[in-house]
Amino acid sequence: MKKFNFLTILAVTLVSCLMATGCKEKEKEKEEEKKFVPDELSEYEDKDIGFSIMKPKNVEAVKEGEHTVKFQAPGFPTIVINFEETKQKAEGTGGGVSGDDFKWTVSKPLRKLSCEVEGTGEFAEIIEKICKSLKHTKEAPKKPDVILSNFEAKGDIKDLDKLTKEYEALRPKIKVCWEKAVAKDPKFPSGDVNMNLKYEQDGTLKSSVFTNTFNYKNAKEFMDCIKGLFKEIKPEMEKGDAEIKWQMKFKLFE
Repeated sequence: MKKFNFLTILAVTLVSCLMATGCKEKEKEKEEEKKFVPDELSEYEDKDIGFSIMKPKNVEAVKEGEHTVKFQAPGFPTIVINFEETKQKAEGTGGGVSGDDFKWTVSKPLRKLSCEVEGTGEFAEIIEKICKSLKHTKEAPKKPDVILSNFEAKGDIKDLDKLTKEYEALRPKIKVCWEKAVAKDPKFPSGDVNMNLKYEQDGTLKSSVFTNTFNYKNAKEFMDCIKGLFKEIKPEMEKGDAEIKWQMKFKLFE
């Protein structure tokens, strides 16, 4: 009787162990089946905020408020995209890995986007690729303006106040040249123009030098527009030649 009970207990124990092992293997198989595998990347665009990003097709975009979008999927770290308005006018990107987290920012004048992930784990490589694909698809509204400064006149000019006012009166026309250039070419950068004009005693323009800091190959039409305005002015000298220097700062944003 005792022998029978021992064998019975042994058999039951063996069966239980086999069943437990089988269950564990099945659980392991189920876990492997549930493991998230990112699909191929496709472009997602949010037209309201004004950004685009590459994301796996099996990751869902969830809007939270006016400035945040979260990309989520079971078993995948949540990617958070935030937008904020800034006062900075510089462009650039930056960020990277911090422990097991990742953050990337993309800045344009008056706008900043950030891509943040906590706990990247085994998905660190693809998350970096996703975040670094973040782009602005909107720009802050431009308000082209011109600031005139450092007016300098050399020579025996008959009425310097009158001449100064004539130059300053060109500002609205200079601004029109700038507004047209920016409207025609959205990529036109901000910059400075430095002017140096030399006149003979009778007011004839002897030489003109206009230099700029745009470093932009398509600036010629705009520069020609400005140069043409100064042909309207003819200073009067008591004697000798005259030289006029002036700086113009062309802004895109306030």
